[in-house]
Amino acid sequence: SFVNGQSGDSSQEISTEELEAILAAGSATVLDARPHLEYAISHIPGGVNVAPKPGVPMSAYVSDVAEIGRLVHGDTRAPLVLYCNGPHCGKSKRLTEELRKSGYSNIRRYQLGIPFWRAAGGVCQVELDGLRHILANDATAVVIDAREAADFRKGSLPGARNIPRSLLLVA
Repeated sequence: SFVNGQSGDSSQEISTEELEAILAAGSATVLDARPHLEYAISHIPGGVNVAPKPGVPMSAYVSDVAEIGRLVHGDTRAPLVLYCNGPHCGKSKRLTEELRKSGYSNIRRYQLGIPFWRAAGGVCQVELDGLRHILANDATAVVIDAREAADFRKGSLPGARNIPRSLLLVA
């Protein structure tokens, strides 16, 4: 079948605005379908990540449906929204197939993924192990410590720059 421009995938794609509304309302479990390190480096706030399916090579990466089952307490009708690395990434599509085979029926995908979310100005969250990876491997990374100057002076990450939150303009 050919649905939503994708061969063999019957999940409904959602827009950035729809994803924002889902996150604000908490009306679905939002699953980041990428490996943990990618999730840890940058993910959509409110998105969750589960362990990979055992025995699957990285080239065919897919999240473990059993872990998702535990997350949704076995409810195969629970609303799920999946995302990954954008239109050319197959991770959310593969996970959709795995979930359908396991009886899940309420699956939507944010196929624009994390690249478009960031490009559109969406806030991203970084986990501690992701920050460690960035600091160890990306010489261009700049850490901004938004605590007030007095707290910054008490200690921060090496090389961090201070822009106190009280000086930031909030739109």
